[in-house]
Amino acid sequence: MSGEKKRLIAAVGAALFVFLRWRAQCLLLLRLTFGGAVVAFLISPGCLFLSKKLRFTRGAAVLASYLAILGALVGLTALFLPPFIAQMAELLNAVPRLINDMAVWRQRLEAFLAERGIAPGSLPDLPGLPEGRPLLDGTAAFGRSLAGGLTEFTIMLTLAFYFIRDREKLGLRLEMLVPSPRRRVVLRTAAAIRLEIGAYLRSQLMVSLIVAALAAFLLMLCGARAWLALGVIVGLFNMIPYFGPLLGGVPAVLTALSGGPRSALLTLVALVLVQQIDNMIVSPRVTGSATGLHPALVLAAITVGGSLSGVAGMLFSVPALLIFRSIARNWPVYCKNV
Repeated sequence: MSGEKKRLIAAVGAALFVFLRWRAQCLLLLRLTFGGAVVAFLISPGCLFLSKKLRFTRGAAVLASYLAILGALVGLTALFLPPFIAQMAELLNAVPRLINDMAVWRQRLEAFLAERGIAPGSLPDLPGLPEGRPLLDGTAAFGRSLAGGLTEFTIMLTLAFYFIRDREKLGLRLEMLVPSPRRRVVLRTAAAIRLEIGAYLRSQLMVSLIVAALAAFLLMLCGARAWLALGVIVGLFNMIPYFGPLLGGVPAVLTALSGGPRSALLTLVALVLVQQIDNMIVSPRVTGSATGLHPALVLAAITVGGSLSGVAGMLFSVPALLIFRSIARNWPVYCKNV
């Protein structure tokens, strides 16, 4: 075994030891770095346009992109935030009524089962509403989670700024870490990763926006309460392959149950129609064959990502899988004659 291969194995072993020893800190660092790279991927076309066409400096182009996005968000917020907040409040106010309705349905089901000799005690108890200290603790936990999320997002924006502004410097320093005979294949792998991740993220963002708008429109036609808020939830969860549509549709169906079985059925039909349009028209046209990954690999990656880092892990699982695939494709060339 050559010295270079021994050093490579030692480096991989050391990295694995550090990850297992400080898992939470490593996951946070990976999440922040990956999130910053995602933001950089998404805004890099606009920054490239500003720097080449309008002669902006790299840093000014990034700041101008942030300001443009912020302005668009402020405009959309002024337009949609009042009805969105009102609908979210209505959605939260409907939770007690929904739990009471579920309790009534449970009693009817117990009576139905008792008539047929089935013990009603076999049904699980429904959760009650939080009161007093648990509610305060939950509110405080939500506040801490929100503050932590905003802090992490701010760090991601800062990292994205430096990733784009100092792209050449960072790239050169990373190149110097790679032995000269392997540098070409490493650069080729990095270019493939950049193209695949960028195409995947932009296509997923566009698909999610279309799905959110379509879901909100159909839910409004169905007479659903909080149709705008529920449409946004459906669009956000749609970014998670396979599991996302199911998770995003649960709040809409549960909310519709308060209006009776017919309302819930209409909502379910609307969401199924949205997913059919997404699967048959939107995703094939927008995403196309952006990944070419086998569904079993995607499901496995989402499961592992969810177990490691929750919803964030599920969101980043497919991009991480694309990175591993690009590395695996070029690994034999890298190891050649080592």
